[in-house]
Amino acid sequence: MLKSRLARKFVLLIILVSTLFALLGGSVELYQLYQRELGAVEQRLDQVVSRHAPGIVVALRHGDPEQVQRELEDILKHPHVVAATVDTKVRLYSVGTPVDGQGSERRIPLLHQDQGRELALGVLILTTSIETLHDYLLRSAPIVLATRVVGLILLAVLLLYLFYRLVGRHLARISEYSATLDLNRITQPLRLQRSGGDKPDELDRMVESINTMKDFLAEKLEEVKHTNLRLEEEVRDHEQAEEEKRLLQQQLIQTQKMEAIGTLAGGIAHDFNNILTPLLGFTDLALGEARGNPKCSGYLTEVATAGERARDLVSQILTFSRQNGHDFKPLEVGVVVDEALKLLRASLPSSIEIRTELLSRSLMLGNSTQIHQVLMNLCTNAAHAIGEGGGTLTVRLFDVEAKSQRNTTLHGTLPVGAYICLEVEDTGPGVPWDLLPRIFEPFFTTKEKGQGTGMGLAVLHGIVSSHGGHIDVGTGECGGALFQIYWPRVGVDLPAEKSLNSQPVRGRERILLVDDEPSMLEITREMLQTLGYSVTTAGNGARALELFEAAPGDFDIVITDMTMPVMSGDRLSAALLLLRPDIPIILCTGFSRNMDSGKTEGFGVRHLLAKPYTLNQIGMMVRQTLDTPRA
Repeated sequence: MLKSRLARKFVLLIILVSTLFALLGGSVELYQLYQRELGAVEQRLDQVVSRHAPGIVVALRHGDPEQVQRELEDILKHPHVVAATVDTKVRLYSVGTPVDGQGSERRIPLLHQDQGRELALGVLILTTSIETLHDYLLRSAPIVLATRVVGLILLAVLLLYLFYRLVGRHLARISEYSATLDLNRITQPLRLQRSGGDKPDELDRMVESINTMKDFLAEKLEEVKHTNLRLEEEVRDHEQAEEEKRLLQQQLIQTQKMEAIGTLAGGIAHDFNNILTPLLGFTDLALGEARGNPKCSGYLTEVATAGERARDLVSQILTFSRQNGHDFKPLEVGVVVDEALKLLRASLPSSIEIRTELLSRSLMLGNSTQIHQVLMNLCTNAAHAIGEGGGTLTVRLFDVEAKSQRNTTLHGTLPVGAYICLEVEDTGPGVPWDLLPRIFEPFFTTKEKGQGTGMGLAVLHGIVSSHGGHIDVGTGECGGALFQIYWPRVGVDLPAEKSLNSQPVRGRERILLVDDEPSMLEITREMLQTLGYSVTTAGNGARALELFEAAPGDFDIVITDMTMPVMSGDRLSAALLLLRPDIPIILCTGFSRNMDSGKTEGFGVRHLLAKPYTLNQIGMMVRQTLDTPRA
């Protein structure tokens, strides 16, 4: 083995490696010895800390520097402690002199328990000397290392020589080949440079197995790559499908909630309209009887005005339930804003101050109920942003001339023209810029769960767009949110409103009146008789059909409620028209999900009269229906 240069190098390597392992083993043994001795020192230090740290904490808590100094001097008496320091970040207490390179430092936090909380009063820093331990290790090191080196070198030389001759050099080749094997590129098969017989031995079979395994792994690696790609695509598709499913489920739940709320709102509106009709009707009749008493007429006029406001409120409920149509007509925005603010003052917390600057008396084409809803949504959101701490809500209305096109924050370009600008500003935290693109999305909300549906601004956006308006969102002077709504201004006059005391249109025809509500039947009969008509009443559709079948020619017009038990108004109308196709029919409804003027005309009903109605309204409707020939 020693004849060749490579063999000599290998033997030298064996000696060096053996020496290295001997040194390593000796170092480990010395280290373990060091750790045992060091552990004993640490144990004694733990005893010192447990004995003196509480006294230092008490002294620091009572501000007694002399006691702290005495405790440190007692600690310094420990044979391994060369310095002790207390650092409170405000003052430094120290005894002893640290020796560089001859010790270690230990930091113990000084904690005080106060009502279940830990308060840090400072840090106790102990510097220990292990010089005697070093001397002991230096005396033991030569003996331990020498013994291990000699023994390991002798044994390693013998064993490694035999192993090298038989296996080692070939295993080194196999190891080198395996370490550099790259299955992503073509490599040459493993070959060993051996001399000997033709019979294969274990090393030859190992080489053959490695080559076979290499080819197999390369093939399987390609399959795994293709499989991983397919799995990644499937996982991405599955995650995307699950996310879409989750979003659709959330939207479905929100939609069902809104539908349920809308149905409830519609039912409330139906009952409320049935209550308002007698209120407004009897008020109209009372106004007719009180013409000679100006004071009483004034009171009744206020009652009628309040009733009309209640009717507008029902119209807002129907708008929310998506059952009310919207006719655009010229209106003064300032009047609508003023009415909405009256409602807001009663509903918002008293901690919120409402400031108004209504400077515009211009007109726009729009629906007053929807304009009312826009302001209510903006002010409700502003109040939520201000919070319980209170603040200021400012509503401004003024005319503006856009002499050149300019971009709004979110909704494109504001064209040149004349506009009415509605501003709502609050003193809340404002709208974060990263959320601005999403605030008008349906179901998007930053409110806590259960405090909002995320539909308020989405509905607002739809209303403003349907009116040909534009929205700009920014930050006000106080740092809160600033919403600006621009509506096109129109230069037309408002139509003159009819006075509550104006004379209604009268007549002398015969009317069949049908309603299942006794109060509705009574007030409508009184109103029609006041106008000069002859009225026959029926409490349900079946009774009305019996009366009409008995004498179809005794009636000039039929007025029937839509929602009734036994026989609904549309079914009654169809039956009456079979008996007499030319009979005029007016269908009354406080709310009907599936009924509008287009559908009533489809089965022969002349007009649809919405509850609540006044004396003037029903008088004009009856007269118009009677005077208009059937097409």
